[in-house]
Amino acid sequence: MSMKMAPEENKADTWFHQRAEPFLRGIGVRECLQVADVGCHNGHFAIPVARIVGSCGTVYAIDKNEDALSKVKQRIKAESWRNIKVIQTDLAGDDPTPIASESIDFVLLYDVLHRGYMPEKAERLNMLKHVHHMIKPGGVLSCFPTHLKKFGFTFEALLGEIADSGFSLVDESRPRLVHDGKLVRGRVFHFRRHEM
Repeated sequence: MSMKMAPEENKADTWFHQRAEPFLRGIGVRECLQVADVGCHNGHFAIPVARIVGSCGTVYAIDKNEDALSKVKQRIKAESWRNIKVIQTDLAGDDPTPIASESIDFVLLYDVLHRGYMPEKAERLNMLKHVHHMIKPGGVLSCFPTHLKKFGFTFEALLGEIADSGFSLVDESRPRLVHDGKLVRGRVFHFRRHEM
């Protein structure tokens, strides 16, 4: 007897299978890029990014959570992905930046920069310092902030922290995408790295 998916899970699953790649292409992910998915969780975005960048590109799936990364590794093995590198590190803490300086074209920070994961401003700024280190000048940082109101934070405060970390806001969009297993209308911000 098979179990039916809940309607919201079904919508989220459908989005990742049918809409994730067009969404990612629409925000600038393309063939041969070096992409870092920071806070990749279970790899829902890393896998479609890997499809887009192809064999000439690389996806760095980065997370501090060993359990989440074990799920990513299982998916990589099951689907024979060769262009995804899994890295366990805590970029909000004292771990060194695991990627060479100025080697990444595009960084995804989706559902990461909030006070639930990083209650202290110093933690968020430390993560942004690592991202600034790894991303190329002119490279893109795509940020999907979540849980701000829940933890007493604002978009304006977060955008200020990102700007203070060496990034210039380029644009904002309000697409439908998946967050916590549900299809939602989100605010996605795109920044370019500049010299500090």
